Amino acid sequence: MRDSNLVLVPARFVVTMGHILAISMVKRSLDDNIRTSLDLQNSGYNSNYSIIYQERPHAYPKLAISDHYNEKYQYLLRSSNYAINVAYVCIGFELVCLFCGLTIFMRRVNSFQTLVHFCGSILTCWFVVNRTKAQILWVIVGWTNVTTALVEMVVLFLLHCIQTPSHW
Repeated sequence: MRDSNLVLVPARFVVTMGHILAISMVKRSLDDNIRTSLDLQNSGYNSNYSIIYQERPHAYPKLAISDHYNEKYQYLLRSSNYAINVAYVCIGFELVCLFCGLTIFMRRVNSFQTLVHFCGSILTCWFVVNRTKAQILWVIVGWTNVTTALVEMVVLFLLHCIQTPSHW
């Protein structure tokens, strides 16, 4: 019988990389998701909807519609960018723990991380393809990125502070 770590460790790495790619795709689809959130797809703003980029390249774009929608657009864009950054930080923390060898041979942790990142990849791709409302991104990041980072933190706490056995 094969050792499960021979399969789980590479699977965890590959699925986590797939989740990073899915999160990277969100950045390109944010405009459509925010338009769906503001219901600009089905309103009269569809024909005269355009984005005006400001002089500074790092500035957020402005909508060429009313200020009310522009403020909401800016808020949703900022919020979505924060969610993407939180996802990157959580996955970065997990990868550091993985590469340092802290949780690399814990079967239950690897299984949990692999399962949750797989679900996160699927949900994130669903978010991109279906042009779901931008607020759903926080739900996806919270359930798939923050929970896995919290599990990693709890395992580190148990390993270094309480000295529990590492056979999980």
